[in-house]
Amino acid sequence: MTTSRRAKYLTELKSFGPGEVGCQPTEAEGEENRVIGNTILRSGEPDCSLIEVDGAVIGSTIRYSHAVILDNPVQIEPSLRHVTVRAETAGSGIIEGILSASSCYPQLPHSGSFYEAYEAKFVRSLASGDCGSWVRDGTTGRVCGHIFAGS
Repeated sequence: MTTSRRAKYLTELKSFGPGEVGCQPTEAEGEENRVIGNTILRSGEPDCSLIEVDGAVIGSTIRYSHAVILDNPVQIEPSLRHVTVRAETAGSGIIEGILSASSCYPQLPHSGSFYEAYEAKFVRSLASGDCGSWVRDGTTGRVCGHIFAGS
């Protein structure tokens, strides 16, 4: 996307109403941005949102190339181990790292519970917006988990 096209896109995003979610058009779709859904829930930080998407745009605007079907065991890594992983993140782009085979039990702020988790050490720092990104086995592409807390 050219710099002038990106600037036009960012300016047009400001025209969306409160809670509306827009999509960036591809070259084939032309220049017009459009609303694809509405924000249902947003965290206090700009890191996590639940978005209700209009069913009419699924398949045309939203692609399934990176979709993870959680009830399909073929897409899920069956046993976690010390392995090279990749995450495609919103803020840091594609980032590689190593997943530890040892579990840990963090307690997130404002939570009364501990959760079983596995630590991934990435080659670069995580950025705002990376929370929720899938962490995949670097060889098989199977899902190992997702980023839920990082600094």
